[in-house]
Amino acid sequence: MLNLTTTLVIGLALISGTAAAATLEKGGDGYMHCIATLTGPIESGDAQALETLVAELRANAEAIERKELGLSDVEPVFTTFGTQRLCLDSPGGSLTEAIRMGDILYSEQLGTAVARDASCQSACAVLFLAGTELLTGDGDTRPNRILHATARLGFHAPSLAVPDEQYSKAAVEKAYRIAIAGLGEISARKRIWTLSDSILNTILTTPPSEMRFVETLFDAGQWGFPVVGTYYPPDVTPLAAANACTKDYAYQVGVDPSFKPIWEYWSEFEKPRYGYGPQKFDTADGPAYTISGYGDEGAMHSCTLSLPTEAPQAFDTPVAPGWAWPYPNGTIGWGDGAAKGVMPAMFYDNRLRLDDIARERDDEIEFRSVTELTPPDKDRRVSGTCSVWRGQEQRDTETCALHHFEVTSSDLNTRSDRVFTWPSGSKTSVLTVLNANGSVDTFVNGSDATEVYDWETPPVPDGTCWLNRSSGNTFCFLETG
Repeated sequence: MLNLTTTLVIGLALISGTAAAATLEKGGDGYMHCIATLTGPIESGDAQALETLVAELRANAEAIERKELGLSDVEPVFTTFGTQRLCLDSPGGSLTEAIRMGDILYSEQLGTAVARDASCQSACAVLFLAGTELLTGDGDTRPNRILHATARLGFHAPSLAVPDEQYSKAAVEKAYRIAIAGLGEISARKRIWTLSDSILNTILTTPPSEMRFVETLFDAGQWGFPVVGTYYPPDVTPLAAANACTKDYAYQVGVDPSFKPIWEYWSEFEKPRYGYGPQKFDTADGPAYTISGYGDEGAMHSCTLSLPTEAPQAFDTPVAPGWAWPYPNGTIGWGDGAAKGVMPAMFYDNRLRLDDIARERDDEIEFRSVTELTPPDKDRRVSGTCSVWRGQEQRDTETCALHHFEVTSSDLNTRSDRVFTWPSGSKTSVLTVLNANGSVDTFVNGSDATEVYDWETPPVPDGTCWLNRSSGNTFCFLETG
């Protein structure tokens, strides 16, 4: 269990007055499949109001099912909320009350959603984490929480609620204990709410005076928040498959101890995606991809992405986006027999902001190519020293400028173009292609070449060097700024 009390970063928030309680109403955004909506600040008494509302919704659902089955009013029926949800639009409020409300949602297996242009922050975001769906009559559940691409979902650590002008040691210590207790309550629900270590760490380390929003597709992927209201890819290429697998692998690292913890790579975006050697094959249920290379040294886990047999537009479900069977956009799994649905947003580049792929209308599908929206992996300009060598003899050396542009194709081949401009204006080009199967092709000025390293014999000069197999010359670049 993550210990949330070891490195607490917390500030002092002053609260004056009492905000009005949240408004809870039946009905809500149809696209998000909401049967109820919460708006306004969360305050004491809202958990009781939610419990009453959910009981009424369940009673109505049971009455409808009895009528459909021809049963009397006293005969028992088994009903679930399925992929139905509570829509949230709240600035936050009482963390204690939000956790109580979350327990009600988990107990009743009701999902959560933040709809188009809505905002859910602070305590509301904690309530969002509790969205749950019942899978089987045996009580198995899974998360049921979705975020619209135009919505705002923000987390931070609890503030210290100290009444005005009551800054005594006892008052501050009491507020501190309450804040710590709130963090402990969230941590205690890590397993049942299926929370990743990363989202818990985010809540812990974001000061109360700040807000950490879900900004990129990678944020949403690693925290396990399906994003809806987005473009659809016209087809699922190896690049799209690798994007989806990378997001889900980041989430698995945070919820499953058997996946290696490599957060230092994910958080810094050392690479925009992971995996190699995508293999596409046909199954009885439709096409599928297998991509290897996830885990320490890229050797531990393989991702399997299974796709529908028909085009994506045949499966759009604007009234009920979610992870429910028949998984209209495919499933993703890691060889353990379990699989979950894939939302279209998962196929796009991890660095994109949510609103980069938001479509204008929820009731109309828009298609955008994954490759078209993929930013370059590198686009940098630096200065340095260019030199040409023949064996150990230096033939030329001058200051030069480098433009390094790198992009990944739809086939998951990475093309790295380096263009070096000498003072005379002449250029030396080095093209490196990292193929999806792991092989590397290198060319200097169009001729076959290979990169040479400082451990080789004879040793090469400082910097990065390439041997032109056609001319026999070695070109080197040493970056200086």
